Order: sequence, then C-alpha cells, then structure tokens
Amino acid sequence: MAEKKVKTTTVTTEILIEKRVKDDSTYWTKYTWDKNKPAVLVLANYPSKLGIVEEDLTTMLIKNEVYRMDDYGAVIIGNLFTKPISRNTANERTLADAYEIDSMTELLKVTKKVEKVIVSVGSLTNRYQIASDRLAMYGRMCSDEGQLDKIVELADGQHKPKHPLALQGDHWTLVPWTFDWENPPKSRRKKKVVEADE
Repeated sequence: MAEKKVKTTTVTTEILIEKRVKDDSTYWTKYTWDKNKPAVLVLANYPSKLGIVEEDLTTMLIKNEVYRMDDYGAVIIGNLFTKPISRNTANERTLADAYEIDSMTELLKVTKKVEKVIVSVGSLTNRYQIASDRLAMYGRMCSDEGQLDKIVELADGQHKPKHPLALQGDHWTLVPWTFDWENPPKSRRKKKVVEADE
C-alpha cells in the first residue's frame, strides 16, 4: 500500500502588541490576535522590567489562557501598580512609590473598552494595605461609571482568589468578584517577602 504524501506548510499569524507607558511606568499592555472579537482586561499586580517584545511568565500564562478561552481576540494586561517591583523588595513603602497618579484613570479607560475584567491579584491585597486601598479605588471608580457588572475574579477550585502564577497548568475558574471595595479589608501581612503566587 502506497504511503499517503502529506504536504508541509508554513503557518503564520500576526499579533499586535501595544503598550501604554510613561517613563518607567507601564499602564497596560495589549495583545491583539483577532480584531473581530472582543477584548478582556486582566488586572494583575505590577509589570516586569521587560521590553515590548519580551514576556515574563505571568504575561505568558495570561495571554495563553485568554487565547484558549476562544471568546476574545485581545487581552489587555493592566496592573494595580505601574512600576516594576521585585517580589523580594515588595513592602508598603516600595508599593506606595510604584504607581503614577493617573494610573487608575488609565485603567478605567480600558475597562470601558473591554467585555470582561478578570481580577487576578491573588493575595497581594491581604498582605499590603496600599494594594487593598488601590483595588478599592478601582472598585469605586468602576461603580461610579457603571462597570461593576463586567468584573469577575480568578480563583482556584475552592473559589479562593489566585494570581496566574499560582495556577500554572490548571484551568482558570472565574467567579463573581468578592472583594469588598466599599469596606476594604485591613492588611493581614505577616511575612516580609511576597510569595511566588504573586
């Protein structure tokens, strides 16, 4: 029996990368692979120091998972803080200096342009009061602009809020946003180092 010949082909695609920056701050980074589908905003903690083409592990995990959802043609990765922070140096003081004054306004602008917002900050808001306060500010602004109904939260199987790094290899579970932005919790931070799930 003759072997069936299989043609070798080259498959190509284009991904548009846009980044909103000011000095050493990154407000958001957008990846678009299908402009005919809606976009989703994933809210994480802080950006890395990488350039526009390089990607850190958090970015790769977010982009890959949103692509696999097949409902969206673009993902915007925004952050509570706009300046790069090392996990080993995160504390109330360094985080208080790690954002631009207009960063929440920029987040709100992209929030209005997306179909869904996925909050994926993990336990950062439990560890640092400044993170809790900034997430509460985001919630208040979204409430004022009628955007709360599009916000969900990344969680594990027990509905515990998670950061994408903590779910490597696991399917994302999206649940209603449980953060009390009207009465933000006080920080329960006891450790000096932000753990790997951030």
